[in-house]
Amino acid sequence: QNSSDFIHAKFLSPFFRFPDDFFVKFSSEDNGIIIWVQSQARLGESDLEVNEERVQTFFAYLGDNI
Repeated sequence: QNSSDFIHAKFLSPFFRFPDDFFVKFSSEDNGIIIWVQSQARLGESDLEVNEERVQTFFAYLGDNI
């Protein structure tokens, strides 16, 4: 699901195919850009830090390419 300032993606774990949601929202404030990111598991109680790593990888990519 996409709009001009919001992106929603679904990731599936490699082996069990558990779904994770990844959200990114862009907005501007005081001549700057705010990037809000959330990654979360749909099922279970633990994601083994996969979602935190996904967010960190996303921000590292932005840092290298902006």
